[in-house]
Amino acid sequence: MKTGSSLTITVFVHGTLCSELCIFDLVKTYHGTLDDHSPYIKFLRQARKNPLFFVDQTVMEEGIHQIDSATITAIQNNENYSYDVSRAAYFIIAAYDVIARSVDTQKSHDRIYYAFGHLGALSQAYRDHAAYELYLALCDIKERYSIEYESVSLIIEAHSHGGNIVLKLHEKEQLHKRGLFIQSVTTWGMPIQYETAHLAAETTFGRVFNCYARHDTVQTIDALSTTQRKSHKTLWGSSLISDSNASVYDILLLVNDNEYAIGHMNMWLLTHSYPRSRYSDPLPFVVFSPIMHHLASNTVSFALNFQLIDTADTFYFALHPQEKPHDTSRTYQEQFECTTLLESVRTAVHNGWSHYKTPLHRLWLQREARCVWRALKDYYTA
Repeated sequence: MKTGSSLTITVFVHGTLCSELCIFDLVKTYHGTLDDHSPYIKFLRQARKNPLFFVDQTVMEEGIHQIDSATITAIQNNENYSYDVSRAAYFIIAAYDVIARSVDTQKSHDRIYYAFGHLGALSQAYRDHAAYELYLALCDIKERYSIEYESVSLIIEAHSHGGNIVLKLHEKEQLHKRGLFIQSVTTWGMPIQYETAHLAAETTFGRVFNCYARHDTVQTIDALSTTQRKSHKTLWGSSLISDSNASVYDILLLVNDNEYAIGHMNMWLLTHSYPRSRYSDPLPFVVFSPIMHHLASNTVSFALNFQLIDTADTFYFALHPQEKPHDTSRTYQEQFECTTLLESVRTAVHNGWSHYKTPLHRLWLQREARCVWRALKDYYTA
């Protein structure tokens, strides 16, 4: 064992994939009775194999996958390496790691990264199954590294319904009791639903940050996979959390005081679609999560604004209580420390990511259309 050593394991969990395929079995989707014989599930399994799913977001094949540290270092240093330049996950996690190490002023943690892939069905039952697989994987990983390190911490970044998968981990821990504890969960555009919202206040999680945006029209649109036929934007606003002392935070995302600058895709996908920033474009907002955690270390407010300020004169992040939006007492003071390193990652994305010049919505339409067409073709010709 490494004396006095600590390890932080960060796991990325994606959300629903190709949700439009649910129209092939809308009745079972609505009633929550999907099974492996459903045309929707069969089509989705075919579509899930398409490599286009990997080109713009942190998505890997199904299961848990460690992101090679040599790949992360190569991207950060803009070096040639044998990684797949079409996979956005490598570039997003490399940028995330730059910022995580920048805010860790004591440089006290070793860091490793995983991406968890699942089917991506619009279904409570399939999310529950994915939660069980994720639970087993996290427990095994933590037990393995606990042999090498005195302290092992788990952090999860989850997009959309990936957040609901993560919240279900508490139910798995209550059932199997393997001692899983997750220090921090950050959800990005998670549809807040009756079945899982209350779990955010449970003891399996140290702190839960629910990041949302005014311009995110996807977060509240899901009325199919919840029995209440309604999804919310905020955990506290849903009235589904009863413990007033729970370490649960609703965080509104802004850019230059604009509450409508961020949408569902900007949180997780490599994209140019939100207002250009010298240091963020084309990186998704999830890469700035370590800064948000750093700023929230002493907060006592459960409703916060997390803002990126990027003007001709300054570049910084601020986290303010929503009841005091102009309180500058928690402005990120080390604001320029990560810009040089982040610029190198952006350069690597520009030079290395094979889809850099493709506009976001064209890339999305190409992926969705090709995945659906190929899934239908493979299914009917099988």
